[in-house]
Amino acid sequence: METIITNEHLVRLTEVARKFDSLLEDIEAVSNIQEWCEKRRIKENNPFRTGKCLKNRETGKYKILLAKEITPEMQSSVICAMECRSYCEEINALKNPSVFLTHLLLHEIAHARNENWSEQECDSWAFKELEKISV
Repeated sequence: METIITNEHLVRLTEVARKFDSLLEDIEAVSNIQEWCEKRRIKENNPFRTGKCLKNRETGKYKILLAKEITPEMQSSVICAMECRSYCEEINALKNPSVFLTHLLLHEIAHARNENWSEQECDSWAFKELEKISV
């Protein structure tokens, strides 16, 4: 795996997100999600977070943060967590940087669609939506 430079994929990810425009306000690639959150007094304990969905209290819409650089270690951590949730077959596709980022975006959109969904429910929804998109 190689380090994914999110900015190189942001235009395509924004096009994918347009399908869910009513929910999303913005997608932003940031150097460090934990630091971004701390500066805004938002709790975030994971220094290696690859994506986060935040609700704007004023508009009710969501901002999705994606790590500007997603290292192979960060990717492996995400994939390993999914493997623990029994996505053994699906995770092979995530070795492709475009597919990894699209799934990550869809996973965060799933959190916006239903704030009560578990990580597994968000992954399941994201994998189903991923099948509908040519990456």
